[in-house]
Amino acid sequence: MVAGPIGEALIATAIGIATALPAVLAYNFFLRRLKLAVTELENFAHDFMRLAAQQQYRGA
Repeated sequence: MVAGPIGEALIATAIGIATALPAVLAYNFFLRRLKLAVTELENFAHDFMRLAAQQQYRGA
């Protein structure tokens, strides 16, 4: 009598884990790509500002 609902709950839990695992992997993949892109842009901005300072750039 109790085994039926427990079995259903275990099946629902397994389905939830099977759904969540790819979602977490995709989230981590895209988050890492985003962090790398931000780092590259920050490095570019730093290098650009350093070059501008070397050329004695005077902004408007």
